[in-house]
Amino acid sequence: MNKSQVVVFLMAFLLGGKLCAQEIYYDSAWENEVLPRGHFIDEESEVFKEAYANGLKLLSYDLSECDKETDPYQFLNTISAMDTLGDSLVFHFELSLNCCGSTLLTIEEVDLLTWNFNLVARDDEEECFCMCCFSSRVTVENLTGKCPTHFQLNGDSIGLNPIRIEAVYDEVKYWENGKIRTYSKYRTENHTMIYRITYDKKSKIQYTEYFNEKGVVVRKRYHVEKD
Repeated sequence: MNKSQVVVFLMAFLLGGKLCAQEIYYDSAWENEVLPRGHFIDEESEVFKEAYANGLKLLSYDLSECDKETDPYQFLNTISAMDTLGDSLVFHFELSLNCCGSTLLTIEEVDLLTWNFNLVARDDEEECFCMCCFSSRVTVENLTGKCPTHFQLNGDSIGLNPIRIEAVYDEVKYWENGKIRTYSKYRTENHTMIYRITYDKKSKIQYTEYFNEKGVVVRKRYHVEKD
């Protein structure tokens, strides 16, 4: 093979590799998948068996289609409703999940009034790089004689709220002189500030400002005397 043939071969190889990479990306789950590949109750797990022995049994776990209109990074996981059906409780979840990863669900009694829903990805399947909002309905047979008042999802507290709970994020800023800093909390959806705390050079709170939906200060509370 002469030099010109080698060059042609290398160019074809490299170009083909790029085309192949693009094709793989286009055919990936990111582009095409909009539903988890499966959602199951993990009846073989020790957590499930222990809960069942104590009077709790997962009867069903249903998941909606992907809600493409809602940004999964702007809202927190929440329980939107809890209904009673005979000896069973029906929970309605609003969740942000991987678009194409299979999930396994179990439930455990943390204490007399707290239930923890364990929702994890299956170990035998890979997840893709996308998230989506889903509605889920979970039915639990409850023979414990106790009604829970606190709930967790994978060990973290989850609220009971009829509407999606908007996520918020925090930000700490230092002024250029390095002597005054602020702690701010923003709404994720529109990046509107909720409140801002301003500290002095000794890290003591000077005042707190509260903002409305338009980002205008509606209240200013001083924690120290004005200068």
